[in-house]
Amino acid sequence: MSNARLSAKPADRTLVGIAARIVTKNYPDDPESRLDEPGRFRVNIHVGGDRAPQIVDDEASAADPDVFVWHPLYGGAGWVSVVNPAESTSEKVISLLHDAHEAARARASRRSGTS
Repeated sequence: MSNARLSAKPADRTLVGIAARIVTKNYPDDPESRLDEPGRFRVNIHVGGDRAPQIVDDEASAADPDVFVWHPLYGGAGWVSVVNPAESTSEKVISLLHDAHEAARARASRRSGTS
């Protein structure tokens, strides 16, 4: 556990339990998905290191739409991404979002001592 997590104030801990995120623009260290192009967005989902290899398409690039790829920065930590989810990925995205949310709730419950 990092010192930042240990010393964080309770209000700062909201990011610790993030399960998913929608990104609508490029960041300086993350331009690969070409999110600055009109109509593009990316859904990032934490699925865990064991599950991610079963989901991603290793042949796809980070810019390919409607296909699961390793998150450009956090893939090694069990995050997957999909640009513009559509017919091929939408049902799986919804299922993975549900699973990620439940896992984050369980972690938060364990940390707070409630069940």
